[in-house]
Amino acid sequence: MGRLRYLAWALLASTGMTLSNAAIAQPVPTTPPVAPAELGDGPIDEVAQLERIRSALREHYRPDNDDTRFVIDRNDKGIFSVFSGVGLVHKLSNDDPGETRIGTGTIISPCFVLTSYHVAEGRELIDGDKLPLQGRRMLFSVGAIPGRTDSFLYKSLPVTVQDPHIFNFSNRRWSDDFVLLRFDNRIRDGRLQISGLSHVLGRSLPTQSLMDGSIESFFVVGGFPASAIERRRRFDIYGDFCQIYGAVQDLGLSSNCVLTKGMSGGPMFYAEREGSQNYQLSLVAVPIQASVGSGEFAKESSGTSVLAPLTPAKIAKIRAIIDRPTDAHCMPTDGKPW
Repeated sequence: MGRLRYLAWALLASTGMTLSNAAIAQPVPTTPPVAPAELGDGPIDEVAQLERIRSALREHYRPDNDDTRFVIDRNDKGIFSVFSGVGLVHKLSNDDPGETRIGTGTIISPCFVLTSYHVAEGRELIDGDKLPLQGRRMLFSVGAIPGRTDSFLYKSLPVTVQDPHIFNFSNRRWSDDFVLLRFDNRIRDGRLQISGLSHVLGRSLPTQSLMDGSIESFFVVGGFPASAIERRRRFDIYGDFCQIYGAVQDLGLSSNCVLTKGMSGGPMFYAEREGSQNYQLSLVAVPIQASVGSGEFAKESSGTSVLAPLTPAKIAKIRAIIDRPTDAHCMPTDGKPW
């Protein structure tokens, strides 16, 4: 944790932000609000939905509350439907059978999940001496039960680490903290949305979060916080509307996203308005370093979290794997080995 704390302070200094002590002594709510979903089979006006969500969250959050996360309803058929393909990466530790390593991952093809390399490695840091993880077996739980936000439709699906060779062990960089997980069997459930990959290089990015500014474009992150799972025995996705402040060489994107342990490897979606009622969401980065301590709510926050950005080169390496033809068991059919 010492290295994480140092990196957080280094990022804080690099972005020119300062900490405020005023909020530290203030109370926080005991549970996060649930973003209202837009259910039903008819057309969804996502712009109107976001306005209702923004209004509901503004009523809940006070200036003295520095944890701006909320629970995402994975049954949502509107703006949050993309989170139906976000799940929990987990595996019992070999060192301690009672301890479960957890993180978050996103389905990006019928055969593959994208997550952080350090989540698959089972460490909070990426400066260990472990060998590449190609072939490591893990588990992935995904899908919501209708009417519930806290459970999984598919529990403990077996997955295998498929390294796209983005992370270089001779030059351990947080900004390269990516790995793929391959399903044993192709995902065929249309309720599990597959996320598209994109990047934010060269774009004019929103200068305010959804809560404070325009809803023409915005960022939203999501993941499964370990502390909430341990305390509540619920598997809720916590989301946050947040901003990117800049990039730090070798570390990644600096942001004000509220992240805790377990949310690593999850998606940061960039939402762009498409027409009068809808948005196009694409996965552009994954959380890699938390902004807070081990608690469920953010009272030891540095104010800065770090995300590994997708770039054209990284996307090309990932697509070289996920676009290959595969059979029902997610094995290549082009006659070439992985």
